[in-house]
Order: sequence, then structure tokens, then C-alpha cells
Amino acid sequence: AHCANVVCSEASNVTVVDSTREGGRDDTVYGAGRGSSIVLGVDGLGLISYINSEKLYIAHCLNKDCSIQEKTSETPSDQVHGKISIAVDSWGYPLIAYGVSSSANNNNLVLITCQNLACTDHNFFRFDESTNVEVFHSVSIGVDGFGVIAYYDESNKDLKIANCSDR
Repeated sequence: AHCANVVCSEASNVTVVDSTREGGRDDTVYGAGRGSSIVLGVDGLGLISYINSEKLYIAHCLNKDCSIQEKTSETPSDQVHGKISIAVDSWGYPLIAYGVSSSANNNNLVLITCQNLACTDHNFFRFDESTNVEVFHSVSIGVDGFGVIAYYDESNKDLKIANCSDR
């Protein structure tokens, strides 16, 4: 929703971005939109990351109220869940962090570096695979233009930060 005034006491429009349910184990209860996060892209329009059917989705709004959007789905081999964090890097492309449950019953932190605004082309990285990380994380952009991720290591009860050295 876009705010209709400075204090955002009213929304000018509320738009359903995704109402599909693709049959994942949680869809009958939660549907699309779990773990959602939004940032404005270099075009001034919304970039929304969210979970639907244990998959990560990225919606690039093509107008102000996001009634028209371009969607991309990332289907990792592991189940996506928890919070998603999104930022826009120095090149103007989304940088997305999220958690996955791996087959080894260990939760990992994943980072996607998009190579275009709609994230139809991207690179996929896992961070700190030896620990149990999933829900508590945040991504931002450092002064060097690369991603910075703060996260909670559940195995060791530590707050950690990872600085990306490239895209």
C-alpha cells in the first residue's frame, strides 16, 4: 500500500501482489507473502521478496501501486522459510538474504546477488554452513558498495557479520 499522506494514516491503494497457493505444506494455512520484505529499486518502484510454497519469490513493481509486477521465482533444493531481507546494491540490483532448512537438519543463511532489477539472472551463495542460522538476519550495503549481512548464529549463540568482497 502507498501512503496517502506524510504520517501514513491512510493508504491510497491496497494491492494484492500474489494470491496463489501452489500446494506446499504450509500454503493451505499461510498462502503467499510469508517472510516478506520490500525496498525501493533505482526506478523508485517496489521490489518485494516473499515466500510462497517454500519458494522464494521476487516481485518487481512496474507501477506505483504495484498492480502490475514482474515476478521471479528461485527454487532452491532446500525449504525456504523464516524472514527475508532485501537491499539494493551499488549497481541498483537486489541483494536478498534468507534462511533454508537443509537435508542435514541444519538451517543455513543464503544470499542471492541479482544481476538485473527483476532478478531473473542471479548468483546464489550459502554463508557459514557449519552453524545453525535461519531466521534472524539483516542485509544492507557497505560503503564499498558490497553487501553486509548481520545474523544470529543459533549454534554458538553469537551475533555475526559477513562482509561480501564481490558480487
